[in-house]
Amino acid sequence: MTSVVRAIDSPLRIRMLLALNERPHFVSELVSLVGSSQPLVSQHLKVLKAAKLVNAERNGRQMSYSLAQPRVIDILTLSLEAAEDASA
Repeated sequence: MTSVVRAIDSPLRIRMLLALNERPHFVSELVSLVGSSQPLVSQHLKVLKAAKLVNAERNGRQMSYSLAQPRVIDILTLSLEAAEDASA
């Protein structure tokens, strides 16, 4: 549980998880979607993979990532709603 909380404790990783909730993405697609460098995106994907939140699959020369734990989106949604309620 602690590794999951630490893994989602990053705005960049949250954006990546939300993108992966839509469909699997190659690293290059995530780089474009989140507007960060490839090394930084790869580093964050490593954290998400270690927490078992994403799956990685090699497709030729590229890595494709997909959401491994769709319920993490429920946690993110509830957290974002709670933050909005607290600031209102």
